[in-house]
Amino acid sequence: MKKVLMLLIITLALLIPSAWGQTEKVVRQSQQETKVNRNVYKPIQMTKEQYFNRAKQQISQEKELADYRKAADMGHAEAMYQVGLFYARGEGGVSKDEKEALVWIAKAAKAGCGNAKADYEKRMGVQALAKLQKEAEQEEIERGLMVVLNNFHIGKWGEKLYDCKGFSVRLYNEIAIIYSGLTKPQGDIVLPYKAKLGAKVYEIRKIGYQAFMNCTDITSVQIPDGIEEISEEAFKGCSSLKDVVIPATVKELEKAVFRECGLESVTIPEGIVRLYPKLFYNCKSLIQVNLPNSLKYLDESVFLNCKGLETINLPEGIRVLGFFCFQGCSSLKSIDLPSTVEGMGNGVFYGCTSLETVHLSDKLLTMSTGVFAKCTSLTSIELPENCGLSAECFEGCINLTSVTMTGKNLEWASTSAFRGCVKLDKIKVRNPDGSTKFVKAKKWKEEDKFSL
Repeated sequence: MKKVLMLLIITLALLIPSAWGQTEKVVRQSQQETKVNRNVYKPIQMTKEQYFNRAKQQISQEKELADYRKAADMGHAEAMYQVGLFYARGEGGVSKDEKEALVWIAKAAKAGCGNAKADYEKRMGVQALAKLQKEAEQEEIERGLMVVLNNFHIGKWGEKLYDCKGFSVRLYNEIAIIYSGLTKPQGDIVLPYKAKLGAKVYEIRKIGYQAFMNCTDITSVQIPDGIEEISEEAFKGCSSLKDVVIPATVKELEKAVFRECGLESVTIPEGIVRLYPKLFYNCKSLIQVNLPNSLKYLDESVFLNCKGLETINLPEGIRVLGFFCFQGCSSLKSIDLPSTVEGMGNGVFYGCTSLETVHLSDKLLTMSTGVFAKCTSLTSIELPENCGLSAECFEGCINLTSVTMTGKNLEWASTSAFRGCVKLDKIKVRNPDGSTKFVKAKKWKEEDKFSL
C-alpha cells in the first residue's frame, strides 16, 4: 500500500508542473492575442496636415513619398505637387515619369496650389493653365464646392443675401459668409468653400449667426477647409444632426453653436483655445468628445445636461472650468482634473448622479458653491492642500463616507460644505508632520440648504 501511495505522489509531482506550464502558456498566448486584437481595433487617425508635416521630416525618400501620397489622397494640394515632383525626378522608389508627374502637378494646380500653377504654366503655357483652371472651377461647381451667386433677397436684418444651390451667401469685406437657403437643407450636407459672383471668386470663411438654426432634417454636416469661424447658434436646434466634421482651419466656435443638437460624437480641432458658453448645451445623445491640447478655458454650461456623456478626457493646459460646465451629465462616471486647473465655478458637476471617481488638481485654489452638489454616487474625495470650500460644495452627496483634507482646508471651508451628506460622520485631516486625525463632520453640515 505504501509503495502504491509513493508511486501516486511521484506521478502527481511530475504531472502538476507540466500541466501548470501548459496553463501558463495558454494564458500568455491569450494575453498576446488580446493585445494584438486591441492594436487591430485602435488604428492611428491622422489628418492630411499631419501626414504632410510628417513627410517633411522623413529621412527616407520612400517614406516621405508615402506620407505625401496619403496627404494627397485626402485632398492636400501641396502634397499633390510634391508627389508630382517625385515622379519628375524619379525619386522615392518610383521611376522617372514626366507624364505621371504632369498628372499630379495638374491635380495640385486644380486644387489651388500656387507652386503647381506656376510649374504647370511653365511646362504647358499660359493658355493650358487657363483651360485647366476653368476645368477645375467647373468641377467644383458640379461637386457643390463652389456656388454661383445670381439673385438675391434681403435678410431679416436688412443684409443682402445671394441665393444659390440650397444656401444663401452674404458678401462682407471681401469674404463670404454662408447661411441656410430659402428652403431648409435636409439629410447629409457638404458646405461649399467658394462663392462666385460674376468673374470674381470669394472664399467662404464663416458660417453665419443662426445660419442653420432649427434645420431639424439635417443629419450630418461636412464643413470644408477654409472655414475659420462658426458663429453663435449656427446649428442650434438641429435635433437630427448626428455627425459633424470640423476642419483644422476653424479657430473659433462661438456661443451655443451646437445647442440642442442630436450629436453623438464630436472632435474639436487643435488651435481652439476656448469653448464658449452653452456650446453643447442639452445635447442629450452626446457620448464622445475629443478635446484639443490647445484648450485653456471651458466656459459656463458648455456640456450642461449632456446626459449620455460617460467619460471625457480633459487635456493638460485647461485652467478654468466655468459655471455649471458639466451640470446634469447624469451618465458621467469619473473625472480626472488636469494639474493645470486652478478654479471651478458654481455647480460645475452639480447633479452628476453617476459620478463615482474624482481626482482633483494640486493647483486647485477654490471650489465654488455647489461644485459637486447632488453627486449621489460619490463615496470618497481627497482635497488638495490649498483648496478652499465654498457653501454646499458637496451638498446632498448622500453616499459620501470618506473625506480627506488638511487643516488649511478646514479653515477655509464653509460650514455648509457637506450639508446633506448623511453618511459622513468624520473627516480625515492630514497634519503637516504626516500624521492624521479625525474630526466630526457635524460642524460643516449645518447651514440652510443652498438652491442653485
